[in-house]
Amino acid sequence: MINIKEFTSIGSDERGDTKSFSVKDYGQFVYLTRKAGCLSGNTYHQGLNKGTNLKTFVLVQGEITINYRKVDTTEVHTQVVPSPAVIEVSPNVVHNVMANTDIVILENNSIDDIKADVIREQV
Repeated sequence: MINIKEFTSIGSDERGDTKSFSVKDYGQFVYLTRKAGCLSGNTYHQGLNKGTNLKTFVLVQGEITINYRKVDTTEVHTQVVPSPAVIEVSPNVVHNVMANTDIVILENNSIDDIKADVIREQV
């Protein structure tokens, strides 16, 4: 349902860390910031386009709690995710994101992808 991928460490020194990550080959991103305590989502996608099948988020900065469940079920799963991480959400998984801290996220899709394939539903 949800796959969390940590960044791969390349190196670290007095200047900081160097890490790498990969996402689907899509080329479109939406840049988002959210303040600590904000809830986003309560949606799912059917995977009707490449941007929403998988729905891919890159958590660049901060920490989130992601809550999710499969459509037509009631069992809710919760996972705390520190940055940096790639979060892949399968189609038909209702999800929301609570910003535990101020966060920066890149969504690997376009706004048009989301508009064409979004269903609002509470986790």
